[in-house]
Amino acid sequence: MGITDEFVTAWNATAAASGWIECRKLTRARENQLRLRMKDEFWAASWRDALAKAGPIPGLRGSNDRRWRANVDWFLRPGTVVKIVEGFYDAWKPKQTVMPGVPSSEESKRQQDEMREWKRKAEEEWRAKGGVPSLAKPGVLLPIDPVD
Repeated sequence: MGITDEFVTAWNATAAASGWIECRKLTRARENQLRLRMKDEFWAASWRDALAKAGPIPGLRGSNDRRWRANVDWFLRPGTVVKIVEGFYDAWKPKQTVMPGVPSSEESKRQQDEMREWKRKAEEEWRAKGGVPSLAKPGVLLPIDPVD
């Protein structure tokens, strides 16, 4: 088995285990990049370790704000293996993605708690005044009906 076959086999095994994008074809451009990388002693000695180290990193598995996943073209870039080995991607943890204008669950809970507190205080104030404000007639208090 040549180095290109070994690389593709190792890449696809890691991709399958990690949720990365499989390499279905080693194009001429990819093969050229692989040959260039193999000329670099560090890359040639470290690419297998880099695959093993990068596999479990959530940010490389689609747990990021763009749902990006590692692919063979990214891995074959000149600086990728060095960054992986040096730990550049180690802290890439999933971010809680929230749609704009939609509160996170913590924010939503806080807002609900604030609303309950506001309602409780308003009800206390209305009871102290002897009624609830009329929406139809501002300034008029309506009697509070006891709820059983």
